[in-house]
Amino acid sequence: MLQFEGGLSVTALVLGGALKLTASQKKPQPISPAQATKFATYFLSRRSVQTAKGVHVLLDALTTLNQQKTITPICMQVIGNGQMQPDDLQVSVRVVDLLGNAVIPALDTVVASVNAKQGGASVVKDVKLALKGSDKTVFGLDLKAAKPSRGLYMADLTAGAFKQSVELKILGRVKVGSLEVGVGDSDSSSAVKKQSVEFPKTLTTPLSADSQQKVVMKVSLLDETTGKAISVHQAFVRFENGKTGEEIVFVAEQDTSKAYKFDMDVGARSGDFSHMSGKYLMELIVGDASLSNSFRWHVADINLKFSQDTTDRESAHESLYKPKKEIVHQFRVPEKRPARFVSDLFTGICCVPLLILLVIWIRLKVNISNFPLSLSAIGFHLGLGAILFLFFVFWLQLDMFTTIRYLLPLALFTFLCGNRFLRSVATKRSAHEK
Repeated sequence: MLQFEGGLSVTALVLGGALKLTASQKKPQPISPAQATKFATYFLSRRSVQTAKGVHVLLDALTTLNQQKTITPICMQVIGNGQMQPDDLQVSVRVVDLLGNAVIPALDTVVASVNAKQGGASVVKDVKLALKGSDKTVFGLDLKAAKPSRGLYMADLTAGAFKQSVELKILGRVKVGSLEVGVGDSDSSSAVKKQSVEFPKTLTTPLSADSQQKVVMKVSLLDETTGKAISVHQAFVRFENGKTGEEIVFVAEQDTSKAYKFDMDVGARSGDFSHMSGKYLMELIVGDASLSNSFRWHVADINLKFSQDTTDRESAHESLYKPKKEIVHQFRVPEKRPARFVSDLFTGICCVPLLILLVIWIRLKVNISNFPLSLSAIGFHLGLGAILFLFFVFWLQLDMFTTIRYLLPLALFTFLCGNRFLRSVATKRSAHEK
């Protein structure tokens, strides 16, 4: 691609202006055919522009470029996704100008050469494409006579002086040449007894295998057109539990004869099946990007028996996905309180010092006449009494956090009053000593 910095608007303005100026001055175009192709590629990559202005400048630039007949490119593309069925190898190619119209003047011939993408082997060379019907823009190429095999191909299209390469994909059809399935001893002490199954039927008799045996499958996949053995992107063997619906998928490996083999030791693979014995559906899955008939085939039913206790395993597996019992948070149960007699006795012992204090005050005949009747003194004693009462209530019913919430303001009040009260007492004592 080629573009000017600034995007669609700037590129369209500069290129359109240059082409119109040279045309009016009857001068040669300012760009070469190769550059015109790159500018056209950029403009066409902006087909999804959303604004009205963007649509206008895009169409104006393409129209101006399309009028330069000596350098303007043409568009060649395969109609559809480029995939062809093996029974319909018709390729349709649309050849138009930059605006999607028929090329003027009309093209004499459109030639195509088709080569294999891998290896480069030529399928057809310089084949002339024919117009399809009355539409002057659609040309057809028939590859039926060349009988190409499935795979990817590159078609080199030539229309006048312009060339374009497009990718083609020819799909193939696969068929099952043969399939054998059987059960044998895992130690290979005896030959595996195999049974043939015809596609797309299912084995009539279910197979049975225990942990001392192995399951074997061998399948030959052929190209329906050539009859030769082919390789595919996906070859899987799938087991589905008939009770729970759970699936286990294994890869089938291709051997030197290009046949796909599957060999499973039941005992060794017990963990993959969660040790769940029972009936399983056995399927073969074949898929490839170049196949038109990928398939999923129910080959047989098989009863697998594992050595471990499957009953306990199944019950544990089922309980694993059942709702668990709700967890309810519980605080620690408080410890048992002592007997009422012990509590009362301890309370009485705690009150003995207070009683002794009162008795001493009475015997000493304490003189309270010197008690100062000031706010600080009264507040200090009231605060101290309130704290003692709070402790008493805490002992009866409050918890520690509630007690602390009430204690903080009382302690602050008592501290301030006590500080003021003690200062006044100290002042009076100093004055009396003097």
